[in-house]
Amino acid sequence: MTMAFWITIACGVLSLVYGFWAYGQVMAAPAGNDRMRAIAAAVQEGYYALAIIGVLTSVISVYFYLRIVVLMYMSDEVAVDPAPVVPRGAVAGLAIATLAIFYLGVVPTRVINLAVQSVQGLF
Repeated sequence: MTMAFWITIACGVLSLVYGFWAYGQVMAAPAGNDRMRAIAAAVQEGYYALAIIGVLTSVISVYFYLRIVVLMYMSDEVAVDPAPVVPRGAVAGLAIATLAIFYLGVVPTRVINLAVQSVQGLF
């Protein structure tokens, strides 16, 4: 018998072993995440429409997420679009917002103290 025959037999045996191992892992795993348990509870209570809507929204979200992965890694198309022209006002607004976010993240106590003082003046 040829080597290809024995490799085929070995792959089949390995796939059966993996199948039994994976079955044991799945059966030992918990019932699922919160969304899966909510859908199962809706079906058990008779809210089939709610369960169908939950499954459909999950399928739609998976489609959109996988579409991004396919476009990023499995598409041969190369985008040659020119860089968009960003108005100076938008750049200035983004720069000011970025600086404000960094300032509030690094030194929030000054702003918090200012807010406390302004509220104390009301009472």
